[in-house]
Amino acid sequence: MSNAARCRKYRENRHARDMVRDMLRDMLPEIIQLVSDEVTTRLRHDMGAPMSPTLRRVLVRSKKEATNKGERLSPTWSPSDEQRQFAVNLGIDPDLTSEIFRNYWLAKSGRDATKVDWNLTWRNWCLNDKGAKTRIPREKPNGHATAYAPLRDPTEIWQEMQTKERQRR
Repeated sequence: MSNAARCRKYRENRHARDMVRDMLRDMLPEIIQLVSDEVTTRLRHDMGAPMSPTLRRVLVRSKKEATNKGERLSPTWSPSDEQRQFAVNLGIDPDLTSEIFRNYWLAKSGRDATKVDWNLTWRNWCLNDKGAKTRIPREKPNGHATAYAPLRDPTEIWQEMQTKERQRR
């Protein structure tokens, strides 16, 4: 870019900046009056007068932002006795499920990793049964096996596969 072009661009930017400054200077009394009216309206609202819609939007937004701040799960978190019983009542192993739950939420990043109420998150986790393998196997009243097979040891599965492979040969 040539020196003349840089000078021209500087003058254009300076002109735009001066226009904005002049506009704000002209609007300043109106801005001050608007803020003053809003504060007065807020004071009247405390005495029973209706609040302006603009101020109501600002206050509602700030209340929501203040109350919806979540936090990350503590690395030392573990379910309370009541939460453990909730999981058992659903037929879920609370020890294994809590380990999966804790690992999942500690490894998760971003805003999705913050929750307002971790107790409700635990209950929803159990209700959704994110760890389907954590179900406690139970017999049905008719004596048949349940739909949930007990967890098997991986070495046992490996040995079974090896035995089947040898039998095919």
